[in-house]
Amino acid sequence: MSEAAAVPSSRVLPVGRDAWLWAGLGALVVLGALVVALLGSGDGGLDLAVYRAAVHDALAGQPLYERSLADGDGFPFTYPPSAVLVLAPLALLPLPAMQVLWLLVSAGLVVVGVRIVLRALGRGSADDVATWRTAAWVLATWGVLFGLVLGQVGALLLALCAVDLLAPGRRRLVGVGIGVAAAIKLTPAVFVLWLLLVRRFRDAAVATGVFLALTAAAWAALPDDSRDYWIDRVVVDISRNVTLAAAGNQSVPAWVHRMVGGADPSLLLAASVATLVVLLGAALLVRRDAPVTAVAVVGVASAAVPPIGWTHLWIWLPLLAVAAWHECRDAVVRGTALAAGVVATVPLAAPLVVAPDAPGWVRAASGAYVIVTCAVVAAVIAVRVRPASGP
Repeated sequence: MSEAAAVPSSRVLPVGRDAWLWAGLGALVVLGALVVALLGSGDGGLDLAVYRAAVHDALAGQPLYERSLADGDGFPFTYPPSAVLVLAPLALLPLPAMQVLWLLVSAGLVVVGVRIVLRALGRGSADDVATWRTAAWVLATWGVLFGLVLGQVGALLLALCAVDLLAPGRRRLVGVGIGVAAAIKLTPAVFVLWLLLVRRFRDAAVATGVFLALTAAAWAALPDDSRDYWIDRVVVDISRNVTLAAAGNQSVPAWVHRMVGGADPSLLLAASVATLVVLLGAALLVRRDAPVTAVAVVGVASAAVPPIGWTHLWIWLPLLAVAAWHECRDAVVRGTALAAGVVATVPLAAPLVVAPDAPGWVRAASGAYVIVTCAVVAAVIAVRVRPASGP
């Protein structure tokens, strides 16, 4: 963590006179997302409805994992049973009211995440304009904006992990947020691996303990669903809700599948493992000179490694661009960070399917998020990891 992350601040969210314009622009973005979620057709509140249906199924004693889109039951719930315990409050209000509340809360959590990242970069404590300018842009990036419309939990996961890894002054509680995030959705568990790699064993133990405690609580409350999920779903059935040919699925396994026109599951597993090793290794290489960038690389890995990596799950991508831009004042790094920012901002139609016989450049371009991530990471390594100069 950079020394600037320890700079105290009496305000959680800075509001200065010169920041009102950017804050207003961010509010307009959120308002637009709210209008689309409530009045638009199709995807508005889709994921929020799935979470709420899972809570209602649990309360009614119905199986969590039996819903099928083909049978007309709606989209299936794919998170662990512990997620139902954490997300239960989302079912307290009628859907339209909860859509409004959850979207506003999620937008606020994105701003908090941006604020934490900028403070860790030494920018957030005195530069109010930087905070709100960056927050307005991050809210407008496609993945974040689409996640808000869907009612996704990505902003909550971002805030929980960012607070643990980048916020100062809470050493005894570090790991709690990551543990809760992993109990909601398994992908943030990559941060536990990161804590182990950087020898923060106590923090990793806290995160693991919180995750296991919530998992045990869910097993006690929902034993059949827990057995179904952990024994039958995670290991045996990873194909539900996996659309590898869709361009909106930006994970490395999905990209490999599209590049080769269909791939054996063993190749996709190898791609996932290789991606995890490469990104964690890259984060270790740049950790000393670019600690915030290193954390953002690990965050991106949580979307790049699994078979499902929809654009709205890449919430760390714009933050990777921000971190690399500020920590590495090199023209090449900033060029790749700018490219990553542009790619993260451009809308990408999730249902667009890339045919196996599509031109090679189309199949290659369908992994745009992976490409710009690799470019940023490679540039940062080239600039920051250099042999020590001689006497």
